[in-house]
Amino acid sequence: MNTSFEYLYRDAANYKVFETVVLCGSLRIDDLTPFLHEDAFFLPTLVGLFDLQSSVKTEFDHGWHEVVEVKPTDGEATMPVTAAELAVAFREAAEKHWRAV
Repeated sequence: MNTSFEYLYRDAANYKVFETVVLCGSLRIDDLTPFLHEDAFFLPTLVGLFDLQSSVKTEFDHGWHEVVEVKPTDGEATMPVTAAELAVAFREAAEKHWRAV
């Protein structure tokens, strides 16, 4: 069983970009929730995921992304990072207060 992980980037003007990746292995939202910044946000580049921001930056841009849905899937993995590795990356990023070190 693999995991479908859907996340989004939303700028201050509420423009949204969504992405769904499939991770090898099992993961639940509860595995990540304790490590989210302000109970909602994460920085994808710190956990091995794609940054969904446009390459053209505006005054509305920031780095924070949101988890939309985490659910089991029979789909094939689309990312080299596994579900277990993603959970560890979230924990490690949270321990560093979501700052690149």
